[in-house]
Amino acid sequence: MQIGRVPESRAGNKSSMPDNCTPVFKSVLVIAFAGFLTACDAEKSRNPLSPSIAGPIEGVTISSPSGLKPTGGFLVRVGDQPVQLTFNQVTSNSERPYWYELQVSRDSAFADVTHSAHDISPSGTHTDIHELGVMLNADQMYYWRVRALDGANTGPYSTAASFEVYTPLIVEKPTLASPVGGAVTGTQQPTLVANNASITGPAISVMYQFEVSTDPNFGTTVSAITISAGGSTTTATAAPLPWNTLYYWRSRVLAQGKEGQVEGPWSEEATFQTGPQPVVLGVPTLVTPINNALTATNPPVFTVSNGLVTGSPGSVTIFFHIGTDPSVENVVTVFETPQSSSGTTTATSASLPANSTLYWRVFAGDGSTVSPWTSPQTFRTPANATSPPDDSTNEPPPPGCCPPPNRFAVVQQVASETGYPHSGIHVTDFTQIVAERLHAENPHWGRRINITGPLGKDTVAYKASDGRPYSIDIVLGASGDDPRIHWDEHGFIGGTWVVP
Repeated sequence: MQIGRVPESRAGNKSSMPDNCTPVFKSVLVIAFAGFLTACDAEKSRNPLSPSIAGPIEGVTISSPSGLKPTGGFLVRVGDQPVQLTFNQVTSNSERPYWYELQVSRDSAFADVTHSAHDISPSGTHTDIHELGVMLNADQMYYWRVRALDGANTGPYSTAASFEVYTPLIVEKPTLASPVGGAVTGTQQPTLVANNASITGPAISVMYQFEVSTDPNFGTTVSAITISAGGSTTTATAAPLPWNTLYYWRSRVLAQGKEGQVEGPWSEEATFQTGPQPVVLGVPTLVTPINNALTATNPPVFTVSNGLVTGSPGSVTIFFHIGTDPSVENVVTVFETPQSSSGTTTATSASLPANSTLYWRVFAGDGSTVSPWTSPQTFRTPANATSPPDDSTNEPPPPGCCPPPNRFAVVQQVASETGYPHSGIHVTDFTQIVAERLHAENPHWGRRINITGPLGKDTVAYKASDGRPYSIDIVLGASGDDPRIHWDEHGFIGGTWVVP
């Protein structure tokens, strides 16, 4: 059938139809064809599955999906790509099938969309996952959203979710600079120095942790320090440590990054040793005479409380200075005595100016270490010279009884000159030199011959007014392996005084 054409059998019979009938027939056919086309279009508009349907379809709604992960600025390591985006499935009351469109942007307004995906088919489950087909830049925050559409209807975008692609921190171990190799430190609080470790990635802050232990496995930590990193090295000061002990120490990095705190590996351990405790002589305390007190005798008796001693000192001596001025610069006399083990040391000076205001101060020393000076104290001497009482009789000794007190300074001077006791000079020869030096300043000084006959090898003597020798031992342990010079008054013990 050919629309709009007249069959040929009907065309040759002109009498069967007037000539003016043909235009009318043609018009009828055109109208009929137009009606057919309109009916077809109506049929297409009534089909909701038609791919060319005009939308949106009235009454059809598509829900908004929800971004499930990553969200809330979730951190994604740059190496953990491509990123997978997970969202829940939408609901739709349309008969038409739907699909998803997704956008990733560097800003929350999605003005800078870096990646988009279309025609993402639903999985048919409660959630859908889309893996980005691109590698995103590190150290950048990203925002993403998704929506569903069916060709006629379009649902709303999901609320924008965010994640950050970051470069993770990689922290190496530091190397220990000093002290290492069992080095001996001269302090209880050694300075620990570590060469800084290599760090890859953007660190917000860097701290160094130091540990000191008495065992190589660090089961017992005796000092732990955490301190901010230095330039190329980091330095820490250990807590006070016991002397003369071997220690192990190590260090590591605590770096703060996007992912939180990253603990680096511990360094190899190193060792050091604290040295022997150094000798410290504390300052003595002046006891009597003080506060401008009047002494009972002249020469006076002086008493001090010993200072605190740490370490292992040699023989400690208390050195006395007496002067006429508050600073004790204008010295009247100087003398010394071995520090007593009782905690209080007493000594008697030479005779001092009578009826005078004088000042005194002391310090302690062991031949290599000295204490600070005490603060000076003042005292007054009586108008007439009075000797100290004899402790054995509680009566004053007779005139000319006793030697001038404590000439230990002369003994020390001779020891310094001769090198005794380490130079090899015999103790008898050393004592002879001391006796000669004392005799030169006062002819009453000399040597003493023992009652049994031999010359005292380590004693000098002072001839009293009655001729008796007052014996003084100047070498402690003269016959032993460790002789030490000192001044020990024996008093009158017999024998004979002789000129040295």
